[in-house]
This record gives sequence, C-alpha cells and structure tokens, in this order.
Amino acid sequence: MDAFSTAATEFETWEAEHELTEVSQYEIADADVTAETGKLGEATVVVSGTVDGRPFRLRLVHGQAVEWLD
Repeated sequence: MDAFSTAATEFETWEAEHELTEVSQYEIADADVTAETGKLGEATVVVSGTVDGRPFRLRLVHGQAVEWLD
C-alpha cells in the first residue's frame, strides 16, 4: 500500500505541475527497456504516452519510485 500511496502522490504532483485538472483520457504509446539486470522483473523501463493530449515520459525501476521525466 505504501508504494501505491507514493505513486499516487507523485502523479498528483506531476498533474498539478502540468495544470491537468481532470484527466479524461490517457494513452500509453511505448515502453522501452533501457537496462536489464538479468533478473526477472528488474529491468529499467521508460514509458511514454499522453494524458489528455499532453505528452509524458516516466522511468520505472523495480523497487524504486516512479521517476517523471517530463
């Protein structure tokens, strides 16, 4: 539950920074593995897409907080 809470708070911060008041649609356009450790589930992945037509990119690393790139 802590991980979900952290991700939700980070999204709310990103949402406010990008002046999104109400998300009505989103699209995941791509997910690229940028690094692998050789262990299942421990890759670094950069995800890109749009939220209400505005682009976003984020980096996901197993066991770490989501990192918003844009």
